[in-house]
Amino acid sequence: MGAAVTLLAAGVGHALRPRTLVSALHAQRLWPARWRPAVAGATIAAEPLAGATVIVSGALGLSTVRAALVGQAALLAGLAGYQVLLRVRRPAAPCGCFGAGRPASWSGVAGTATLAAASAVAGGGTTAPHWPVAWRLLAVAAGGVLVLGVWTARLVAGPDHHHEGVRP
Repeated sequence: MGAAVTLLAAGVGHALRPRTLVSALHAQRLWPARWRPAVAGATIAAEPLAGATVIVSGALGLSTVRAALVGQAALLAGLAGYQVLLRVRRPAAPCGCFGAGRPASWSGVAGTATLAAASAVAGGGTTAPHWPVAWRLLAVAAGGVLVLGVWTARLVAGPDHHHEGVRP
């Protein structure tokens, strides 16, 4: 559930500040200029949709939770791959992750890849539909606390925080 809450929070953050994401895509220069607004729109739609689908299907104990987790894993794997490409080809460009202007980092790649792997494993053999409702809600709440902790840490680090030797 932590990955789902992370995607939901990221998507909502991007939806609240879509120009920030478009600006990051312009600075990255990995997409043709005419595609960047569409890429931003797809990202803004896909992240919260994937996260919300896992949260709702998991919380309600629906059998579709497995397919939702596999879809979430695929999205996260794609985002991790994009972070690798960005880190290698444009290391100083802003990642756009959670609206931050910081460059992509290898620790960010590792975190995204870990969430993708965990989602894939959970999608392959989850027993979430059989968990009591209280446990499912606790898993959603724990994921929310995890996201808020990471978000707070990023805010406290500030915009001048350097990642892995990359300087603005």
